[in-house]
Formats: sequence, C-alpha cells, structure tokens
Amino acid sequence: MKKFFVAFLVMVFCLTLFSQDEQKVFNLTKSYSFKAASTLISESDLYCSFFIGKKISWDVVIIGAEEMFLNRSAYTDEDKLFINRGSVDGIKEGDMWIVLEQGKRIPNPFSLKSLGIYYLKKSLAEVTCVYEDKAVITLRKGCDMVHIDDILLPFKPEDTVFKKKIDYQECRLPESPFEGRVVYSDLVVGIEREIAGSSNFVAVDLGKALVAKGDFLLFFKIIKKNLPPVITGLGIVVNPQNTNSTVKILDSTYTIEIGDRVVLISEEPEETLEDVEKIPIVEALKSGKLPDEIQKVEVSILFDLDSKSIDPSYEIEFGRIKKFIKSKSEFVVILKGYACGIGGLEYNLKISKERVDRVREMLINEYGIAENFIESYFYGEKESPFDNTSEEQRRKNRLVHIQVIGK
Repeated sequence: MKKFFVAFLVMVFCLTLFSQDEQKVFNLTKSYSFKAASTLISESDLYCSFFIGKKISWDVVIIGAEEMFLNRSAYTDEDKLFINRGSVDGIKEGDMWIVLEQGKRIPNPFSLKSLGIYYLKKSLAEVTCVYEDKAVITLRKGCDMVHIDDILLPFKPEDTVFKKKIDYQECRLPESPFEGRVVYSDLVVGIEREIAGSSNFVAVDLGKALVAKGDFLLFFKIIKKNLPPVITGLGIVVNPQNTNSTVKILDSTYTIEIGDRVVLISEEPEETLEDVEKIPIVEALKSGKLPDEIQKVEVSILFDLDSKSIDPSYEIEFGRIKKFIKSKSEFVVILKGYACGIGGLEYNLKISKERVDRVREMLINEYGIAENFIESYFYGEKESPFDNTSEEQRRKNRLVHIQVIGK
C-alpha cells in the first residue's frame, strides 16, 4: 500500500510538471537578419569626411589666426581665426560655416575619367565677431587640423542615419543590378590610403543616380576568375555625388583596397504577419494587425528633463505588466525610447538609449523578466510622438513607451 501511494505521488508530480507550459518569446521572423538599430551615420561622419565632386565656387577663405604670433600653423576646436568677409558681405554673428580643404582632381583609376575635385571636410565654424570687411570665426566640432587658406561654405545641417544594420551572413553575393568598384581611399589631402578598414571612408564609382544616402553596400574581392568572390565587408553610403559616392566602412573582415568590388544590397521589408507564431513585431504593432488571441498592455514612463530616473509612482504600472505576463504562455516586451527637442541630436539619442536601458534593467532585475523576451529601440528626438513646439508637448516626448503583447 505504501509503495502504491508513493508511485501515485510521483505520477501526480510528473503530470503537474509536464502540464505547465513554459513561457516563450514569439518567433520574430524577418526577411533579413538585422542588428539592433544604432546611429550608422553620425554628425562627425557627415561633417568630417571627404567627397569628390564638381568644382565649388567659393569666396570666403581663412586669412589669419589669433595665435599666428606663436608660430602656430594648424588650428582646432575653440581656436579663433580671421576670414576675408564681413558685414558688408552679409556676414552675421552666429552664422555657421563648414571648413573645407580643396585638393586635386581625382581620376577613376580604371576608366581614367575624372571623378571630380577632392574636398576634405575639416570642422564647423561659428562667426563670433564681425567687422565691416573681416570677421572672426571660432572652430567647433573639428576632426582635422584647419590651416590658413582653407575655404568656407555656408553650413547646411544634414540628418544623421539611425537604422538597423544588415547582418549579412549569406555565402553568395546578393542579386543586384548595381555593381561598382572602390576608386579612392583617402589618408590626408593629396595622399591616398593603401588599405582601409572599419570606420574609414572610401569612394566607389556608383553615383547618386544609382545609390542614396543610407544605402548598404557589400564589399568583395575577386581572387581569380574561376574562384567564388570573397566577401570582405559592409559599408553605408554617406555622400552620393554625380560620378561617385563616399562610403563609410561599417565592418570589414579583410582590408578594403582600391579595385575591390561593391554591390548594392536591396533592403527587403520585414515579413507581414502570417500566423500567430510569426510576428514581425514592429510592423505588426504599427499596423495594429494583431490576431484576436493576442492581447497587449501599454505603459508610458515619463522622465524629467536630462533625467534617467524612474519615478516610484510607476511601481503600480510595472506591477500591472508583471501580472499580465504571468497569465500568458507566450509574450514579448517592446521598449521604445524618445527625447524632446532640447539638446543636440546625438545627446538626445544617447539619453533616450539610457532611459530604455534603465527600464530594461528594472524589468530584468526587479520584476524577473528574462532579457531575451525584451526588444529595445531608441530614437532620440526622431519620430517623437508629439511635436516640440511647447514645453507641455516636449514633456510628453521625454518617455519610454512599453508595449507587452502575449497570448
């Protein structure tokens, strides 16, 4: 009788154990494999790289510097220099300019046709004092040393590129009608770089008729005609011109050299919702096409200006999330961080990421949610839910929005 009772208890335990469904994350299927979104083209990439284009007409030039008497010949951030134009030419205090050094005409090494004139972007400059026929500029956000005789052009802000980076894992090249070559790699003005790697810039012979800023290019080498190509790296188009484009190397498994080939990667959209078990999470939430079996909870966590601290009053909302998750066999948590329009683009992107990280840490450490169940995104002031025309609206944009979906 005792043996029978023990066997009965073991059977009940096993049935209870195997009847409990383990919680799991939705299968996020995508046409391409992407890494987490990040700033792939930053402000410094835009304003501290080179381009090869048509000859620029210019009439503003650096003619001197405050510290010339110290025998300095190169200048950087916060140094003050003099330009050859003043108030009679329309120069005003607060005007922003970009400092360039003009190089020589660059030929395509394979066709020998001209690609254009080489220009190196060196620094931003703010007009800080104006005379009638001269003005003082102060260098800002420099990346290359500025010299007397460098030229200035009016500064036109450009958008950074914040997106998911393709994680290309195929052994074959993608099918693409657009293929080109690396035709230039700079070291300094007038001197080419022999080999390039991650975070360096190269020029390829695909112009703006074929590619656009933010497009991905795959680098590859042809070792021998009878051998398969060797994929060597991934790049992103930074500055497309008529005959060529400046490309930032994002990743490189081998060095990139003049003559290496490039092919455009056509980005396919993420798959649409096919069934309950396949949910491209971001697109499904944007479209609202969630199956009836799936429910969701949404919470917005607001932050003070320049703050990453979570107010204790949100404890109730976090408790609601935990209760919802306990009742589901499958779930996923999506965090989206934003910032208001106060501060620069890079700062706002950084603080929105820090706020998302703080919420993520709290969900993991204080509420026991496994980190592989959490998808994180951060946008800074980009795609803010509200406009930034008033403090009331800006306050609403300092948030992390939490979406939990499950069934």
